[in-house]
Amino acid sequence: MKNLTIRTKSRPWLISDIITVLSGEGINIMSIDLDASETRATITVAVKEYMQAKEALGKNGFSDIIVGRGDPNPAACGTTSARGEVMGKRVVAWARS
Repeated sequence: MKNLTIRTKSRPWLISDIITVLSGEGINIMSIDLDASETRATITVAVKEYMQAKEALGKNGFSDIIVGRGDPNPAACGTTSARGEVMGKRVVAWARS
């Protein structure tokens, strides 16, 4: 498992678009983290199929992607979360794994 760090312009539906791309390829997201300001966003996604994920994201307009070692820590209850701010709005998303 490795982390993919995506740096991009902050915009509405950014997390949704990333999840849609990855799930459309059958890639299971182990964890996702968002750090955003009004103009820029950094999203870190932990996946097993990291090369497939990087390729799928690249084909869908996400070009600034860094592959790093994974150290995800999904919650013991079997959920993953994304937290942060997008366009000044607090974002908290939960997904059952």
